[in-house]
Amino acid sequence: MLRRHNDDNHKWPWQGSTAVAVQLVPDGHVVVAANGNDGIAVRDARGAWRRLGFSDEGFSADTAIPLRSPDIDLTTEYLVGLFAGLLALMAGLSAARRNGPQVSALSVTAYVLALIGFAVSVSYRSSLVAPLLILFGLACALTAVVLTVAAAVRARVSVRAALTLAAIVACTSSSICWIFSGWVSGTPDDYSTAVLSAWLAGGAGVAASVMVGWTDGRNAPGGPAA
Repeated sequence: MLRRHNDDNHKWPWQGSTAVAVQLVPDGHVVVAANGNDGIAVRDARGAWRRLGFSDEGFSADTAIPLRSPDIDLTTEYLVGLFAGLLALMAGLSAARRNGPQVSALSVTAYVLALIGFAVSVSYRSSLVAPLLILFGLACALTAVVLTVAAAVRARVSVRAALTLAAIVACTSSSICWIFSGWVSGTPDDYSTAVLSAWLAGGAGVAASVMVGWTDGRNAPGGPAA
């Protein structure tokens, strides 16, 4: 959270604790961690940690940077979850087509728009144009969904497959968002673990969508299984 807070405020990135001292006391141990430009973190004998920031009088808890969950910006992570769901939808519908070309102008345009929307929306920074970039990216994503659905309708993808894919897409996007929301709350504790979990959730969603689409296309009248 310290690293993210500093990144969002364009400060020198926090690099972690630089030194640790342990002192034996009658009730246990007191631990003091030197945290660079954040100050120090002190663990008392009961196991409770406190962060103390720099002040004119030395170290003070009042000058520590507040690390409340609402202070952490997860816009990028939520956008990644949204576009992961979009990728799962597009991959599943592409696999489900059986009475039309697998590659069409609509599908190609949809993938290009999705890629542009993702690149633009996640490249935003805290500035006046950031909301416009996000809105443009979301508009590209919505257009990609419309084109993908239009291509799937022309290829006569079954309603059952479409509903199943919609459920998978919702689960994929919400799972990634929940993972990063959990990281802010402390579970998982490490950001890299949250990123790995999000990759696994996104990959599982895309794989499940492709399997559903492929099965639907294979079992459809006129499909490979016919």
